[in-house]
Amino acid sequence: TGPMIVLVLDEIDQMSTRDQSVLYAIFELPALKNSRLILIGLANALDLTDRALVRLQSRVNFKPVLLNFSPYSKQDIATILSQRIQEAVTEDVGNVIAPSALQYLGGKISSTSGDLRKAIDICRRAVELAETTAKKQLVLV
Repeated sequence: TGPMIVLVLDEIDQMSTRDQSVLYAIFELPALKNSRLILIGLANALDLTDRALVRLQSRVNFKPVLLNFSPYSKQDIATILSQRIQEAVTEDVGNVIAPSALQYLGGKISSTSGDLRKAIDICRRAVELAETTAKKQLVLV
């Protein structure tokens, strides 16, 4: 009877196998006798338990509680990106990426995957490309 253990697994839908044995084993751990485990699984697939883990629905002890988080809006993504960029910039260099570009990117990401990590990666690559171009121009001058 020790402390409870909270296990958070992000991208749990990536642990899929042909027979889903890995996911079933993970989801069954908290229901074991004397288990001190609380499992929190994060997935992009909203229907993961209905589609891939049908057995869990038929057993009361194994039925997961689902929480649905709304995807980020275009404006949410643009605001988060702008804040991240301001935190990363150590000098006052103005707009590293134009606000209109962040709005455009926010719209593209929110209408496709909604994955903020993709938007952050695109911004990172844009800044790296701009830095490389600026360094080349300094060398040529």
